[in-house]
Amino acid sequence: FNFGAYCGGRAREVASELGSGLQVSMLGNPVAADWVEVEVKGAQGQPLKLQLTNTLGEVSSQQMVEVAGTVERHKIGVGRLPGVYFLQVMTPAQNKTIKVIRQQ
Repeated sequence: FNFGAYCGGRAREVASELGSGLQVSMLGNPVAADWVEVEVKGAQGQPLKLQLTNTLGEVSSQQMVEVAGTVERHKIGVGRLPGVYFLQVMTPAQNKTIKVIRQQ
């Protein structure tokens, strides 16, 4: 089977554009504040959703961006309870999850 002939040139171009991938950085982890600062790259031009959940899967905080810029920086509320949380950053094509530790 010839994938190159089947997919055509444009499919390869899109794959290489997406190859840079979604990059999510937390500025400080573990955190002692009621929020965490997050930097997202690789989502330019796409809708972006940031969602923080606890270990039971309950949503603690959520933010939406209609069209992401080159670099997106956001503060996400963690709350006052210490514990482990999960920050999920999603675009229509990519998904990344980071563990957040909230100290007392």
